[in-house]
Amino acid sequence: MKRAMIVIWSMVWVLTGAAEAGQVTSWSDTFTGPDGTVVAPSFTWWYTNLGVERSDWQTYPRPDAQDKYILTNNQLFCYVGPCTNDPAVYNKVQAGLQPLSDGTPVWMLFTNGQVEAEIQINQVTANAGNQWNLNQELKLTLAAGPAIRDPGPYTNMYFVKATVRPSTLSNMRIVPQYALAVSNWNREISTVAFVVPYPLTEPVRVKYVVKSDTTWIGYTNGALWFVTNDLISADKFQTVYPFIWHGKFNGAGGVSADGTMVVDNFSVGWIPEPGLLVVLLGVCGVARKIS
Repeated sequence: MKRAMIVIWSMVWVLTGAAEAGQVTSWSDTFTGPDGTVVAPSFTWWYTNLGVERSDWQTYPRPDAQDKYILTNNQLFCYVGPCTNDPAVYNKVQAGLQPLSDGTPVWMLFTNGQVEAEIQINQVTANAGNQWNLNQELKLTLAAGPAIRDPGPYTNMYFVKATVRPSTLSNMRIVPQYALAVSNWNREISTVAFVVPYPLTEPVRVKYVVKSDTTWIGYTNGALWFVTNDLISADKFQTVYPFIWHGKFNGAGGVSADGTMVVDNFSVGWIPEPGLLVVLLGVCGVARKIS
């Protein structure tokens, strides 16, 4: 009997994968707690000062960062800055937030089933002193590697980008994008842009699902947004690291860019294929009967 139990639980271990520090099947944060609590850096969220891009599009260190990621009204208040109105000094400032498990970056082994990522944008403030009518961007990212950086030609990744355009366009434009390391580029699926007025009149929920058969599905406020596939081959997207990228563009016309974002209900999770789930439940049921 004891030997049968060992065999059965060994099967469960093999099917689900050996748990390691940082490896999870689901992770979420509703950002609940006293106002002013520092969310990142903390034991549950890592913060990275990603530096500043200048007019030559190269990244440089940003020693004067005043970034703030704290709780306010049970939400995550996000500020990245300061900015200038001189692109030769600060063309774009940027930071990254990465969820942690046991103090190490969250990751998922994605060999079947699907991975889901979701975030809710509750509030945005932005002034009109922005470059190219761009003030802020927030990117919800699933990457095939652990490096936190502005999504681009660095690794294989899926992400959804919310761009705040407060001047002449007065909107927040949300688009899906993906990057391929082998091709050294990233692309936007511009035909499915989701646009909401700025200032926001209500929260915007963004969710996307990546399936092991390379299908990519997006939802906005619970409604189907887009469906596509074959953008990143399955063999190039097996270990998944989620993170949030937050950036702000410099000002123009003598005015420095400024603004904040407030987000809530971040979640990421792996769901196995139905066939594997049945096997796991069956194995667990047999184990209970033997015990």
